Amino acid sequence: MPGKPMSMWMRRSFAVFFVVMLIAIGVFWYRAVPMQLLIKSPEENLWMNIQLDTEMLESGKMPKELQQGLGLPTDTLPVYLRVAAHLRRGLCYGKLQKIDKMLADFDAAYRVDPIRTVWDGVAAEMGMVLWEQGDREGAQKLWQRIIDTDPTKSEPHEYVALTLSANPKQELRDEVLALMHATKALLKGPSRRAHCVMAIAFAANGKFEEAINAEQIALVIPWVPTQGEKLAPPLHAKEHIRERIELYKDNTPYRLKVPHD
Repeated sequence: MPGKPMSMWMRRSFAVFFVVMLIAIGVFWYRAVPMQLLIKSPEENLWMNIQLDTEMLESGKMPKELQQGLGLPTDTLPVYLRVAAHLRRGLCYGKLQKIDKMLADFDAAYRVDPIRTVWDGVAAEMGMVLWEQGDREGAQKLWQRIIDTDPTKSEPHEYVALTLSANPKQELRDEVLALMHATKALLKGPSRRAHCVMAIAFAANGKFEEAINAEQIALVIPWVPTQGEKLAPPLHAKEHIRERIELYKDNTPYRLKVPHD
C-alpha cells in the first residue's frame, strides 16, 4: 500500500527549513571571510593578509581561533597547517620588526617540511621584510636558501622577481636583480605565470616592447583556472594580462597595490 502523500504543510516546512539553512550558511561565510580578500588577486591578498595580521598583533585583538590555528602552531596540527602557521606568524613578527622571531618561525616551518616551506610565497615575502629594513644581504641569503632547497622550481624566482620589480616603493625595488630572477624562473619553467613575471620585470627596466611580447606569449599558453582562481583571478588571468599590456603601451610599469598604504 503506497504511503500517504506529503501534506502541503510539511512541504512548506521543508522549504522554509531549506531557505533558512541557505541564509545561515551565507551569513557564516560572509562573517568568516572578509569580502575584500575574495575580490583581490592572490598577489594583493598576500599584502592584505600581512596588513590584517599585523593590525591584529599590534591591537592585541587576535582572535582565539587564529591563535590556535595560525598564531600558535602545535605538533597536533597537520603538516601543511603547521608550516602555514609558522610562516604567517613569522611574517607578522617581521612586520613588527621582531626579526629574530620571524627567522625562528621560518626555521621551525623548514624543520617541519622544507619543500612546503619554500613553495609558500610567504617565505619569499619574509626576505622582503629584511630588504625593507635595510638588511639586503640577509634578504638575498634567505631567498637563496629558498631557491637552493628546490632548484627545480620556478616559483621562488617568480616571487622574488615580482617583489623587487613591482614594489610600489621605489627605494625597495631592484629592477636589475628582478630581471635576473625572472629570467631564471622562465628557464626553469616557461609557464604562463613565468612569462607574466618576465613581462613585469621587463617593464620595470623600461623594456616595454619586450614586456608586451612576453604578456602576449602568456595569453596563448593554456590555463584552466581553479574555482578559487575564478573568485580571485591571479596575476596570469586574461583580464590582468590585458590590463598590464595597456599599461605598457603607455610606457607605465606594473605596481602591486598595497592596502592601507
